[in-house]
Amino acid sequence: MLLMHYGQLTQATYDNLGLDPCNATWGYTTVAPGKMIDYLTQNYPLAPGVQITPSTPKGTNELYFVPKADDLSPLIYAQAGAGVSEDLPPAPAGTDGKGALPGVNTLPGSELFDRIFSAAASLPTALIGGSRPLFKQNPKTGRGLVSRSAFMGYVAVSQPSGPDSERDAVFVWRGTIFKEEWAANFGQDKLVPFDPKFDQDGECPTADPHKPGVHDGFHDLYMRNARQPDPSNPGAVPALPKKGTKEVAPRTVVTQWLKKLQQEYNITTVTTTGHSLGGALSTLSAYDIGLQLKDMWADPKLESERKGWKTKAMPKVSAIAFAPPRVGNFKFLEDFSDNLHVKELRICNVKDAVPKIPGGWVQVLTSVLYKLGVNVFDDMDSPAERAFGSFYNWVCCVCSDTFNWRSRWGYFHVGQILEVDSDKNFVDHNGKPLGATDNIGKHHNLEVYLHFLDKKGVDAKGQPLTTNRNPLLLNKGDDILVDKEYPADWWRAHVDRGYQQLADGRWQFPAKPV
Repeated sequence: MLLMHYGQLTQATYDNLGLDPCNATWGYTTVAPGKMIDYLTQNYPLAPGVQITPSTPKGTNELYFVPKADDLSPLIYAQAGAGVSEDLPPAPAGTDGKGALPGVNTLPGSELFDRIFSAAASLPTALIGGSRPLFKQNPKTGRGLVSRSAFMGYVAVSQPSGPDSERDAVFVWRGTIFKEEWAANFGQDKLVPFDPKFDQDGECPTADPHKPGVHDGFHDLYMRNARQPDPSNPGAVPALPKKGTKEVAPRTVVTQWLKKLQQEYNITTVTTTGHSLGGALSTLSAYDIGLQLKDMWADPKLESERKGWKTKAMPKVSAIAFAPPRVGNFKFLEDFSDNLHVKELRICNVKDAVPKIPGGWVQVLTSVLYKLGVNVFDDMDSPAERAFGSFYNWVCCVCSDTFNWRSRWGYFHVGQILEVDSDKNFVDHNGKPLGATDNIGKHHNLEVYLHFLDKKGVDAKGQPLTTNRNPLLLNKGDDILVDKEYPADWWRAHVDRGYQQLADGRWQFPAKPV
């Protein structure tokens, strides 16, 4: 059931995100930082009429809390849209003076290819329905875009069972919502080196296949400086950035909290979790945290300081990623699993398309091998996957060393998979399997994941488990339940839609009992 709690911590990033462009909370949180998970009580996920029993899981807010600090906000802000000017539209991509874009392949025609790809990558961003532009025109000049940071995640810590009890520190990441984030997903789709010394103004080169490489857009979002929320007023809604403060990257916030939490608590595990883009960030940040902890606990300069920490041994790192896309190349996989010993569990819906991207050729070969009876998708540490990955990486290295051509899209997953299947024993309001006409939508919905994850497994008699999870939660931001009986997209307009919250925290729709 711990997976359900990580899922609900992740769902809180969506539930508390301001999505009204006319409201001051636009792009920020709709609640104070310390109240991010207060609503995740024991009753909250239960359907009306379901009785609490001794076997009913505790509420997520009973197991975790959002920490406070005078100099740090528990919220993490990020800024998508690399290189967007604050006054003028972004200039066309420059050259390095030699007729080639900086940091890309130098084969004949590669410049044209990069320009064509850049233009083509903008199409999905423009066509995706429901995504909202975060950046607005400069109101003073009427032109250009005013870039700004937005709420991207937060920090949580497990509740104590004793004075020096073991604690789990959790870094929670949100999925893609705004168009600028979609642009980072598609327009910055190439492998680049993982570089903590990120150049804020430069263009990252294509990754050397001999070394770990990661998705440019995910890397940029994690490394790019952004204005962080002001910690001096923890009750403020929205938690606005403090004017005049130095911009720092989400990675820097992770580093600051990582050290602070080890000083104040006996941290034995560090877990990252997120959905979709947040799943990618959970993978990336888990890798980075593994690197940082390794350095932190090997640094002799910190030895005397560590003696004063509540944490007495290097914590273990793991990632719980819901519907994550691929993040890095094969060398990233090897470093993640074999060198840093970071663990990841990928929770994927069978028909969800997002976990199958990016990496076109890898996915094609993966599908072909699967049809031949060789599974190189589920367990990335299996002998079959490692053999496939090693061969693919060898080809990439040969191409790089011989022809100076580096693969943009040699992406591999990390860790192991746990699958749910939302098409089993569930139909939508049209009588079709859930999301039959909308793979990226309904199959990708995190509430759908949680609904079917709660049903995962069998009982003592070998029968499939049922769930007491409130089905109304499926319609929070979608139209999965029957429209005529259960209004859709109600979470932010529950009064208008007719939904009511009971005194114990459960939700009901008065027109028809669930």
